[in-house]
Amino acid sequence: MWLVSDAAEVRTEMDEEMVPENAEWLVRRDAVDYGPYATEEVLASIASKEVHLGTLIAEISHAEFEPLGSWGVFRDHYAECQARWDQELAEAEARRVERRMRAMRMVRVTTFAIVLVIALGSAGFGGWVAWRRAQAKSTGIGSGVAIASVPDLPDLKAVPQGNVAEPPAVKTRPVSRLAEPISYDTDGVGIRGSEGVRAPVMNFNAGSGEQLPEAKVRSIMRSARKGMVGCARAAAQADPDFMGTKVRFIIRSGRIGSLTVGTEVAGNGAFRQCVKRVTQGISVPQFRGDERSVTIPLKVNR
Repeated sequence: MWLVSDAAEVRTEMDEEMVPENAEWLVRRDAVDYGPYATEEVLASIASKEVHLGTLIAEISHAEFEPLGSWGVFRDHYAECQARWDQELAEAEARRVERRMRAMRMVRVTTFAIVLVIALGSAGFGGWVAWRRAQAKSTGIGSGVAIASVPDLPDLKAVPQGNVAEPPAVKTRPVSRLAEPISYDTDGVGIRGSEGVRAPVMNFNAGSGEQLPEAKVRSIMRSARKGMVGCARAAAQADPDFMGTKVRFIIRSGRIGSLTVGTEVAGNGAFRQCVKRVTQGISVPQFRGDERSVTIPLKVNR
């Protein structure tokens, strides 16, 4: 049995909610919904500080989003993580204090050793100088100064005045100005790892009224997810090792481009063609605002 589409149970009271065993969640970030994620994945995101109690999430069978802290299982896990974070912070601070004290002790010991060496060296050098003076014999010369003779500098020779050659003229010619393209795109479906050349384009001259509405972005994501669920089911039936992947694309004016799939399906031509057909069948309006990068995670539970 492969579970890729929506599945959820209805919650009752906010403080006594029961999270379904196989619950799946949508997470909203920057007005874009990501998911679905299993409960364990949301708990792991709390532990890695990717989400917090104020992050909006929704059980996949409910359209209403609520703060993550509305669910007791997430509040309790966040409290456990917070206690662990506080403990780790305290331990790290104790280690920093210990290192600082150890460094200060080392500086004091080093300074004392240097002063002691200098004092002993100075005493030894002074004793040696006194011993040498005691052993010195008089030369019988009270004082004397020897001044060496300094020869006169030779006369400077006049520099002959000749014709100085003119420097060669530098010839210039106009050349075409080079320009980098604003964005890059390829046909077909790419593999994850080449996203660096598939970045969305920012239109800084577009006004707020020319941006693609968030409602339309969510509608495109729902259509893409609904179609790609079938692609994931077909891939799971054909390959028992297939556990899921991520599909990324860019919403551009009038079309969807830069379609990229994960390395898990790099050799699965049927899956890649399936998601390509899904995106080609989605209608995108014309707009002048920024392009939007979208990621659709597909997970197969066996």
